[in-house]
Amino acid sequence: MIRIPGIGTSSPTVTRLAAPRIMNAVGCLQNFGVQIFVHGKAIFATHENPAADVTAAAALALALAGWHHRVVDPEYASQCLNHAIALYTFAKQYAGTKWSVDGGLYESEGSYDDLGWAAIWLQEVLPVAGQPGANARTELYASHKQEYLDDLIVEGQSWMEKFRGTGPQISCIAEGGSCWSEGWTHVWNSLRSSVFVKLADILSRSGNKYGSLPEGVLNIARDDSLGWVIGPHTDGGFAKKVDVSWGSARYNSGGQLVALAFANAFPDDEIPSVNDKPYDTLGLTGQNTAEVLVDCAQKQSEYLLGDNPLGQSYMMGFGDDYAESVHHAATHASIYGLCGKPEENNHIAYGALVSGPNSGDSHSDDRCDFGANEITIDYNAAFLGALAGNYAFHGDGQCPDPDFPPVEPPFDEFYTQSKINTEGGCSTQVEITLVNETAHPPRYDETLTVRYYLDASELQSLGIDPMTMKADVIYENFENEPAIVSELQACSLKAHTFYFELAYPYEFWGEQIKLTGPRTTLLDIGFADNGSCTWDASNDWSPAALSREVEKSPSIPAYSQGELVWGAEPECDAPPKVVVPPTVVR
Repeated sequence: MIRIPGIGTSSPTVTRLAAPRIMNAVGCLQNFGVQIFVHGKAIFATHENPAADVTAAAALALALAGWHHRVVDPEYASQCLNHAIALYTFAKQYAGTKWSVDGGLYESEGSYDDLGWAAIWLQEVLPVAGQPGANARTELYASHKQEYLDDLIVEGQSWMEKFRGTGPQISCIAEGGSCWSEGWTHVWNSLRSSVFVKLADILSRSGNKYGSLPEGVLNIARDDSLGWVIGPHTDGGFAKKVDVSWGSARYNSGGQLVALAFANAFPDDEIPSVNDKPYDTLGLTGQNTAEVLVDCAQKQSEYLLGDNPLGQSYMMGFGDDYAESVHHAATHASIYGLCGKPEENNHIAYGALVSGPNSGDSHSDDRCDFGANEITIDYNAAFLGALAGNYAFHGDGQCPDPDFPPVEPPFDEFYTQSKINTEGGCSTQVEITLVNETAHPPRYDETLTVRYYLDASELQSLGIDPMTMKADVIYENFENEPAIVSELQACSLKAHTFYFELAYPYEFWGEQIKLTGPRTTLLDIGFADNGSCTWDASNDWSPAALSREVEKSPSIPAYSQGELVWGAEPECDAPPKVVVPPTVVR
């Protein structure tokens, strides 16, 4: 349990993380624990194994969740805020720690930027003392408001002074010195750029309380944002203040987001003449900073949306020509588990940003080139923020398209593939494969069965009892999860029609064994040789349409919970049914 003075006792809050810095704050409930999920493995942040970076990020998200719910559900908002405070206090106790897994996958360079970002938003969302409608609870919150700002700006031990080991010195900033030049932007590994912009915004409302410190922080934030204007660009105009090829659009989008936040906070700021900055030579001195940044951000977003030398949009599904072969498992939905097979995607991830130009203005639209053409959460979070900022400045009167995105056409989510292996006077061997290719959504179905229908009229005409027929599994690709073969079933409406049913009560999906699917069975159907084998499969429903080559086989229908989901069946216990693709209803 974590005790927060003046707030009460609270358990750590459960925060499910899809990635180290991305969290779902909807689960703001009591009695949780902090969890990080990495490739299905849960890692817990505890007193024995703390992770200040992740815990502080969770505190930030819960603080904002509480802020957004403060009017519609004050009690829920209070729960979120209490837990945010508890998590921040926990992170502060273990400042400097960070989460890690074997191999250092996406390991943060530090936690002080996360602590700073959490502190600044706790300070921002907590109420002000004596505000209208204040009660004992809001006054208690207000009494802690200043301490979060102090964590950022008190000289000696503030989070800013520990950025990357030795950050900007508070005294130097207050004296107008050039104490920090930010080399990154707001990305998964660094939140410093946003801290400077938001801190400059907060301090600008403090009057003379902090002397020249607000101006010093403002200078850092301005220079960082203008770095995307004066920094390196490709020949086609793509800004690369953070000059990397892997995920270049991520950094560019993060830069846009920060610059637009600065423009929103300081609409009247003017670009000063600074000795070590080329503002004068570029003719920027004296110009309105917000106008310069807004114009830059617009051009960068338009570049990513197709106004570039390739004429290609880096947002999937946007424009006439866009990145198509994206490295994204859910979009590709390959039943083979291979990046190059099939060549086409099964889905279009409308609105998803890919990595961006990887060298100059070039791009590799190759699914197997994940460094150049992947879709990730952090790329799209940054670009979504940039587009929201651009919309705020340019989107007045614009409305979303009510018919977007288009509905995907239906397709066969379950099907069988079969072939004749051998056929003779006493039996027929048929290879039957059941494929689960579900995508709306992808899902396991442990009730799947297939039926092999046959016609026993030639046996009955010779006085042979059809019930002497048998079906044996002579091969299957999952011996530890064997197919279950029923006894021969007689159809009630057709005296000469029978079927065997194969059941697969297991989890499987796809076309590769490594995807635990599909289920392939070699079935031998016939009857014991009584000296007069007169087996004739040519009139049987299921094998009649098969050949010696594997192909889709609607004559071997598939069922889910006993209902036909693929193929066609003969008259048996009810009129024949055929699966018709469902009608798309918006």
